[in-house]
Amino acid sequence: MTSLLGWLDDPAADTGIAFHHHGGWERSSYQEIAQAALQVAGCLSEAGVRPGDVVSLVLPTGPAFTAGFFGVLAAGATSSPLVPPTLFADAAAYSSHLTGLLRTAQPRAVLTGAGSASLIRQFGSHVDGDFPVLTEGELSAAAPLTARRRPPPVALLQFTSGSSGAPKAVQVSMGNLEANLSAIAGWLGMRPGDLTA
Repeated sequence: MTSLLGWLDDPAADTGIAFHHHGGWERSSYQEIAQAALQVAGCLSEAGVRPGDVVSLVLPTGPAFTAGFFGVLAAGATSSPLVPPTLFADAAAYSSHLTGLLRTAQPRAVLTGAGSASLIRQFGSHVDGDFPVLTEGELSAAAPLTARRRPPPVALLQFTSGSSGAPKAVQVSMGNLEANLSAIAGWLGMRPGDLTA
């Protein structure tokens, strides 16, 4: 198995990630994130997501996004993060933007927050294909996947910003994502026990 997902097999309970949330810091241990990720993977499996499928994440940065991203990979699927609606002031512009991205990604499922679910379902009705919209509550209530699947060849379906034209989908392989993360960690000189903010 690839090292990007290896930590899910034996996650630490005494270290983790601190997320900035509502003016303060919210800490989640790696054990908590791993448990949530495997619940996401279990929920996706129950929803019919198969290895190689694309799963879109319409979630803000935080514990739910992190668990969702790794849960999609643990299910053997490809993660495709999309901007959540709170970052767009113009509802019509957001509708057009997200509908175009979903049409291109053709996700097998979409993960989002409870407050955005109805909006995402509405946009989904304009996209060819039928996909479930799964909320954080549904994901956290699912039985965890007992054995993670083989990682997908394409780990990430990332969209360009669209500043000079329509956003374009870029496929990032698992190997390229791992190499990029390793290079970033090396450049920062990060070591176990370091704190980042």
